[in-house]
Amino acid sequence: MSPTLRSRPFSAVFLLLLVGFQALSGLFGGGILVLDPTGGLLGMPLSVLDRTPFSDFLVPGLILLLVLGIAPAGLTVALWIKPAWRAAAWVEHTFGEHWTWVGAGVVGVGLLIWLAVELWMVGYSSLLLVYSVLGVLILVVALLPSTKGYYRA
Repeated sequence: MSPTLRSRPFSAVFLLLLVGFQALSGLFGGGILVLDPTGGLLGMPLSVLDRTPFSDFLVPGLILLLVLGIAPAGLTVALWIKPAWRAAAWVEHTFGEHWTWVGAGVVGVGLLIWLAVELWMVGYSSLLLVYSVLGVLILVVALLPSTKGYYRA
């Protein structure tokens, strides 16, 4: 049985919300780019890809959808229910935390890597700043003692 909302520290609930927000953003943005690789539905001209190896937004959209949408969506559910996963026992042994806590860190770092590549290839945008704050917040909240304590293996 999963713990109730009241039995979790605020930081664990906040982490769940942050990862969930990233999941929704990745599902929406990635899904739209896959549906319309021209970027037209999001008002993004193909010219932003001029300095990239991509001729349209299909591949970036797939990466966004899978890595920063579907994976964090599954992780959001797992952060809530904290399931045992035998295949992740080595992660828990290595870090001393539940595998979902490690997964949240991977989402935060993955988001920051995505944004660094985007900054390098496409250039600055205000959304880049907003999502950089999100990535850093995910990492900071995951590292809070109350969050780590809740996700202790």
